[in-house]
Amino acid sequence: MTRLCAEAMGYTPYESKFNPGKIRVGGGGQVDYYDPLHDDAHAMPLLLFLLTSGEKVVIENNERGTRPILVFRNTVYEIFDTDKLRRAVVECVAKIQSGKEG
Repeated sequence: MTRLCAEAMGYTPYESKFNPGKIRVGGGGQVDYYDPLHDDAHAMPLLLFLLTSGEKVVIENNERGTRPILVFRNTVYEIFDTDKLRRAVVECVAKIQSGKEG
C-alpha cells in the first residue's frame, strides 16, 4: 500500500537496504522514508489526492453522530482517531492506484 501511495504522489519508491520493509523515496537531492500510515505530513496530501480523484468519497458522522466515517467504494471506515483516518486514506489511495496498474 505504501508503495502505491508513494507512486500516487509522484515519487519513485524503493525498499530500504538497511530497514527491510520500509519504503524510501528520493527527490530534489533528498532521500527520506515514506510512511503515510504513521506520518500526517505524508497522509494529508493523500487525503487531498483522494478527495480530488473523481471517486465518490463521503466523510461524515454516522447516523447516530457518534463516530465519523469515511465511505469509499461501498466500504465504510470508522475514523474515530488519526491512526484510523490515515489507514483509511492509504487503503483508498492504494485501491485507486492498483486499478491504474491493472
